[in-house]
Formats: sequence, C-alpha cells, structure tokens
Amino acid sequence: MFKDIPIEESDIVQSRPFKRKPNKSEYEGYTGNEGASATHWYKDTVIVLIPNDSFADVMMHRPKYSPEVVPAERVSMMLEYLLERTQNTPELQAEELRESVRRACDLISTRNNYPGRYPYGGTKPTYTDEIISDAFKVCMKLSTREPLRDLATAFQNQVPDFAIQSLRELISEVGFGEIKPM
Repeated sequence: MFKDIPIEESDIVQSRPFKRKPNKSEYEGYTGNEGASATHWYKDTVIVLIPNDSFADVMMHRPKYSPEVVPAERVSMMLEYLLERTQNTPELQAEELRESVRRACDLISTRNNYPGRYPYGGTKPTYTDEIISDAFKVCMKLSTREPLRDLATAFQNQVPDFAIQSLRELISEVGFGEIKPM
C-alpha cells in the first residue's frame, strides 16, 4: 500500500535476519583473465503492524529536517483508506481509526497554520488547499467535528463553499460553542 517508509534493523522481529542462505545464486568460474564471480539474490517480505490510532503518525512521518511535506498523493491515499476502513469496521475499532483521522487532520492544519522556519532559513512548505479539502470532507463523512475549526483556518486561499456550508449545518446542529473560532 505504501512505499519508502524507513524501517530500522531493530524494528525487525527476527533476531538474525541477514545471516541466511540466498534464495538464488549464480556462479561463474575462473575464465583466465578474470576471477570467479558469484551473485546472490535474497527475497524479503515485510509485514508492518500499526495500531489503528497511530496509523496517521506512521504514514505521515518525515525526517526532522525534510524540506517537504508528505506527498499529496500519499496523504490523499491515506485519508481515503482511513475513511473506507472506518466505515467498514466495528465501532470500537472505528473509534481508533477516527483518532487516526483526527491526528492526520491535526498534522495537516498545524503545518499550515504554523509552518515555521528551518534552522538554516526559509519557510517550511505547507499542504495544498486540495489536501485540506480532502481532510475536511473525510471528517464530515465520519462526523468527526473536532478538527474542522483548525482545518477551516488552514486553507491558504478562500475557504471553499462546501466547507462553509458544512460548518453552517454543523453550527445549526450542535451550536456555535462546539466549533467556535480560535
């Protein structure tokens, strides 16, 4: 599902994963002008188990001084996955997945509302309004209202009409006190 997620050797369950025989080998003997050569192939499979409520933290991890935000396609794919999974999961596990949605929205809105600066100068990049819209829509579909206020302030341009309409409906449903501005 996802690629290029760093895994340390200490994260591997096996005690000695790299001391084994190869899955395939090729050997060419001495030819007169060059020595013998051998090529070995190793096939590895990885299973990563992530608690439901930590999914966003793992998928949105970036190295400390990374010059970029998590790629938009990865964030969109993660939000779609969390939405589908939450809608098709028993309530107890669905609540853990909603926590991951909240966390993803928090990471997105915090980056946009407080982008910060790098120690060596320059402003850190922010997420696009399209990603913020995706996060906003997922929250609305899951009735996860806590992140909506911060997401609404994270848009770089004008807040889209659908977001204003969603907030209007939410205010009439739960009252302004629940989602009051900062």
